[in-house]
Amino acid sequence: NLTALYVTHDRQEALSMADRLAVMHRGVIRRLGTPEEVYDHPGDCFTARFLGDINFIPGTLGADGVFSCALGDFKPASCTASAGAATGAIRPERIRFAAPGGDGIPGTVTGRTFLGESCEWEVEAGGVTLVIKEAAAPARPLGSACRLSFDMDFFMVMPAEGSDE
Repeated sequence: NLTALYVTHDRQEALSMADRLAVMHRGVIRRLGTPEEVYDHPGDCFTARFLGDINFIPGTLGADGVFSCALGDFKPASCTASAGAATGAIRPERIRFAAPGGDGIPGTVTGRTFLGESCEWEVEAGGVTLVIKEAAAPARPLGSACRLSFDMDFFMVMPAEGSDE
C-alpha cells in the first residue's frame, strides 16, 4: 500500500517499472495509463515518438471513421483525431512480411540493418518509407517486392503530426 512517483526520461525503465505511466510534455500530462495502454495507444504523435520507434503515415480521416492514406483505407481500432488531416501510426515491430504471393500492402525492400537479435528493414510502400523490425530474419534482397500486413488493433490514427507539439 505504497505509492511512489518516479521521474525518468529513460523510456525502457519507465515501461518496465511502472504500474501506471504518465507522459508529460511542457508541464501537461499527455497520456496516462498502464505501460501497455500508453505504448500501444499513445493518443498523439509526441507521446508515440517519445515511447519508441514508430511509422507515421499522413492521411485523412473521414467522418465515417475511415482513414485514407497512401497505403489504402483503414478502419482503425484506436483513433483520437477528428475528421480531416490526420496521422496514421504503427510501430515497426507490429508490421509483418506477408507470405510470398499472399495478400497485403505491396512494397519494395529498400534497406536492411542487421542488429544481431533482430533485423530492421526499410520498405517503400505507396510512396511512404516504413520501418519494420523482426527477429533475426531471412535475407531479402534489396529491390525485391514484398507484401506487408499488420493487426488493426495496433494501427492508430491521431491528430496530424505537428498539430500537437
